[in-house]
Amino acid sequence: MDTGANKKYVFIHARVINNSTDKQYNYITLNRGNKDGIEKEMAVVCSDGIVGVVKEVSENFSSVISLLNLNIKINAKIKKSGYFGPLQWTGTGYRKAVLSDIPHHVKITLGDTIVTSGFSAMIPEGYMIGVISDFKLKGGNYYEIEVDLSTDFKKPEKCAGHKKSFQR
Repeated sequence: MDTGANKKYVFIHARVINNSTDKQYNYITLNRGNKDGIEKEMAVVCSDGIVGVVKEVSENFSSVISLLNLNIKINAKIKKSGYFGPLQWTGTGYRKAVLSDIPHHVKITLGDTIVTSGFSAMIPEGYMIGVISDFKLKGGNYYEIEVDLSTDFKKPEKCAGHKKSFQR
């Protein structure tokens, strides 16, 4: 998970000890807390991509608002073109999300990669989210893009909190 683009970040490795995927507001519990350096609003990633954002922290544990939660939207972009918009879970299944507000003139291709945009203080740029599985024009001006999520939320065993390092 330590890519060249992310050298200004520190990873705090954790294990998933509780996880829900069948509710409208899903959460993940990690076995690391503030004594390990986990902080509220940290991005949480696994080897397949983005998982969510830390919501609550105790000394030894942390609660993560999962990407599979109707209360979370993240900024995402089409890797090839750079066009970005909000991405939100569909609320059904554990492998689908929708990317919206992509202008109608953008060339969309099935299978294009969707990554985090970096337009957030919490979530760094370039983490895998998924691939385009379908798209349609909505209202004539913008695409609504269905994304197959790269993370299998039924088995995210090892994750890492993504902490910004202020070292030069």
